[in-house]
Amino acid sequence: MASSIQQYLPEDLVVYTAGGNPALFSGMKVVAFDNQASNFGDAYNAAIDRVFKDGHQYILIANDDIVFHPNTWKVFNDDLESIRTELPQTKMGLVGVRSDYVIWAQNIRHPGSSQEKDGLRWTKEQEILLTPVVAPILAWISREAWQTAQFPPTNWYSDNVLCWDLQQAGFQHFISRAYVHHAGSQTVGESSKALHDEAWPWVERNRPQLARQLSQQLQG
Repeated sequence: MASSIQQYLPEDLVVYTAGGNPALFSGMKVVAFDNQASNFGDAYNAAIDRVFKDGHQYILIANDDIVFHPNTWKVFNDDLESIRTELPQTKMGLVGVRSDYVIWAQNIRHPGSSQEKDGLRWTKEQEILLTPVVAPILAWISREAWQTAQFPPTNWYSDNVLCWDLQQAGFQHFISRAYVHHAGSQTVGESSKALHDEAWPWVERNRPQLARQLSQQLQG
């Protein structure tokens, strides 16, 4: 991940790394700090709060197990500009990317609503999509959106809760045409049942309407 940032992203970007090795980003401005959280939500909240406190208006949330492609940065920024231009009244929530190890809406293996292909790609890969939830393996978010909602203190379902809360406040989420490879390490654990059982009571207690919606999806 660090090597691809050095190779393919602008040198003047500021890289914030929580618990990482700043030496990996040689030649770039790096802000390093410890990760003291015990779950995904608290860890990301602390890191993102740190970035916005330094005065930035927009940030890219990034997993440490993704790899940028040579055109990721350009395509992603082109899509951000397209959304702003074509939907000027839209409050942008999260804007995520395509990948090979991610939820179906963002997964290049999934054809979307059709089986149409453009050469060796699904046609849907070349469209900016509106979506109810974004998995932020790499995702853009603004200060305005972040001041409206943050991640819950859970591992699983934290993305769903953040996106749900922002939607209730009038924000919309998008999937860019931009692509990153995702190694897909299971850093929070490999047992889907354990992760579900750990987080589900919080969702049911604090977001009952979202819990009902997710239950229907899980049963379907």
